[in-house]
Amino acid sequence: MADTGLGALGAIVPGARLAEPNAVPARPPASRIVEPEAVSSQTNFAADLPDGPDALGLDAPLGLLAGLAAHARIETPLTIGLFGPSGSGKSFTLTKLIQSIGELSRAATPDTPYIGEIVTLRIDAAHIEGNPATALGGALHASLARTFPALAAEAARACLSPC
Repeated sequence: MADTGLGALGAIVPGARLAEPNAVPARPPASRIVEPEAVSSQTNFAADLPDGPDALGLDAPLGLLAGLAAHARIETPLTIGLFGPSGSGKSFTLTKLIQSIGELSRAATPDTPYIGEIVTLRIDAAHIEGNPATALGGALHASLARTFPALAAEAARACLSPC
């Protein structure tokens, strides 16, 4: 696994220590005072958001996975699962992966090895119940029907065909 550079976070010292435990710090010099109107309301880091800047350097490995998913010679249907505990970055990673697949799909030409029309569906398996295969199939069909009703109907007819 590539080094994300987060190991150095423990070396960051948030500020100078006070000489005496009960000492009241003096007002900072005028050059260091931050006026309220100069403070940006944009956050530098936010946890549990499915989009935003890539602070972990996921673009390169996700680009490879997106290239695999969008390749014309990949055997379909293809399912990609992301597993991990709460807060580990699954939603963020999935959003970035879907964006990368979409970019490859939109840029596809006869000269590239990528498929031009790719349908991606997001399913939250935490909300499905019952037989896993049946529940997942139903969730996929429901998601497909919301975005592409004609394709969902065609897929349902194909499942009924004995061929």
